[in-house]
Amino acid sequence: MGETASATAKIRKQHFDWFLSRARIPDRVERRIDLLPEDIQVLVSTFFQQYIRRVVDRLIRKIADIPEIDQQGEVWTSSQLMLDDAEDDALERAMEQVRLERALQRDELTGLLKYAAFATQFDMARSSLNRPRMPEDECLIVARVDLDRFKIINEILGHGGGDAILTAVARVFDTLRPGDVAARVGGDEMAFLLNHVPIGHVAYAIERVHSAIASIQLPHQYQNTARHKGLMGITASFGAIVISRGTTVYFHDVDREADEATYLAKRFGRDGYVVITHRGDKREFIAKRRADDTYQEIWRGDSPPPPRPEDSTYEVMTSLQRIRETVEVRRPDALSAFDEKAAALGTIFHEAQTSAVSQR
Repeated sequence: MGETASATAKIRKQHFDWFLSRARIPDRVERRIDLLPEDIQVLVSTFFQQYIRRVVDRLIRKIADIPEIDQQGEVWTSSQLMLDDAEDDALERAMEQVRLERALQRDELTGLLKYAAFATQFDMARSSLNRPRMPEDECLIVARVDLDRFKIINEILGHGGGDAILTAVARVFDTLRPGDVAARVGGDEMAFLLNHVPIGHVAYAIERVHSAIASIQLPHQYQNTARHKGLMGITASFGAIVISRGTTVYFHDVDREADEATYLAKRFGRDGYVVITHRGDKREFIAKRRADDTYQEIWRGDSPPPPRPEDSTYEVMTSLQRIRETVEVRRPDALSAFDEKAAALGTIFHEAQTSAVSQR
């Protein structure tokens, strides 16, 4: 028995470290593991090392024609390749701790990540994108999602209906690839992050998510109310930031820029998206709107869209539109009177702004 143990030790000394030094996870798997939280990465790495050591030991015994028995004389079985009870209990305890910690990072209503956890995921994804072995044409997409006229949806369907819509939108993000994540920013604002997207597929990736939200069916119990009040469906405005390899950016800058891009998408009439692509120190702006299930490009350039003539009154007119939508729901009988006063106010404000510009 001592000769068997000695022979095994000798073979290990010659081959074991050599094998382990060359045994590594395939790139496509390692890329996904890098996107996991650090505590999960440690668990995966530990399990992999324990498992591979048992596999290597068994293979060495087979190649060297050594009987499959251990130093106590017990016959080896397939269970030897698995964790023993103590290791299994330790792994389960560690996983339970991870589950508890991850539960604290989730929004209670939607199940999406909270925004602080989303920021951590961004940092990990950015590091993964810039690793040496990653393809040069891959990029990272960070997008903010703002549901259009959500205040009116709450007015029509009530807060229960609004919560149902938020939950339905969150389920759209369940269809993202492993490694892609989504978060609830607050209220009706959400965000998602897409990893390792080929630069030529950016529009497709964004439009796939945008179209999925637009295709959401209202819960059955709210459909009659929505139809009676003129609520036809759910739309959203996206502000997306595309980060190419080698670009140095920080989450707070990306977050601020995505918020600005969402504002631009709203300004272009909602139900669309604005993409800002970073290539080194240069930026490209693209704006599209959805119409009849297709996306029409309405702006492309290396600078934000220039002010339009009506932008001087944009804020006031937007406020009037929000008020009008509320009046339409609560006091439809007063709608014509409101429209008359709103038109007069808009005319007065526009004339005042035109006069101020001409005197500069």
